[in-house]
Amino acid sequence: MTIAAKPTTSSASTGRGIFSIVGIACIVGFAIDILIAALPMNPGALEWRVGFLRQLSDRSVVPMIGLGFLMFACMDARALRKQLGYVGMAAGVICLMLGVLAIRDGVTLQNETLKTINGRAAQVQQQIQEAQSKPPAGAKITPQDVEQAMKQIEERSQTMQSNAKGNILKTGANSVGNLVVVGLALIGLGRYGVRPPRN
Repeated sequence: MTIAAKPTTSSASTGRGIFSIVGIACIVGFAIDILIAALPMNPGALEWRVGFLRQLSDRSVVPMIGLGFLMFACMDARALRKQLGYVGMAAGVICLMLGVLAIRDGVTLQNETLKTINGRAAQVQQQIQEAQSKPPAGAKITPQDVEQAMKQIEERSQTMQSNAKGNILKTGANSVGNLVVVGLALIGLGRYGVRPPRN
């Protein structure tokens, strides 16, 4: 007695259907998430761009996985797989360009932050000098008090500058790293999608 083997075509098409659903859900979910993160839109503001690029880079793996699932689901549909491949390459190039923008904006934000810290420190030092030259009634301000206050302001300013540099560098490196890796992966997926099938 022989047992007939069940055809694997239906399970393969079911698997591809599941991959299609998950792929579409990843891409649509990412689009909605990023649209909400972008509101209220203000691309002219440096802080908005830095925050948006950080959120975009944090979520950038999701559309890459979605595109990979869709490409797998369309493995037999050559024309659709090729279109998805071109979409993947275009998205990859955009990610790489956004990585360059993230570097530029990170450097600009760091310079502005350090400038602000220096400006505030200079303001406080000026107020101390004014208080020394025109002390409030009944207050005794010695040169040692002024020197100690100036030293504390300088130390705090240096600490704040060091912390700002570290935080901005860490955030920028994370954003750029994610965008570059995902960009290269999307380009690789795209190239795989547009290449002709092997005989």
